[in-house]
Amino acid sequence: LEQYKDAIKVLQRALKIKEDYYGKEHQEVAITLLGLAKVNFHIKNFSLATNLAAQCYKIFLRVYGTNNVNTKKALNLLNEIYKQ
Repeated sequence: LEQYKDAIKVLQRALKIKEDYYGKEHQEVAITLLGLAKVNFHIKNFSLATNLAAQCYKIFLRVYGTNNVNTKKALNLLNEIYKQ
């Protein structure tokens, strides 16, 4: 559990840096959101994982469209979360 907490701290710091540098709607931000969503999923924080994955999916969908591996990864994670 401690490793997940450490991962969250690092990812949150990375998210802040990327948002400041790229803006909140950039694909680099979405990659970090996806990482945060996965960590929260693993620690069973499904509500936050859902919100993060949805933000990520929205960005990837806008940037890449539906037929992209990153968009599909975000959608698959949302599906996994909803199964819980």
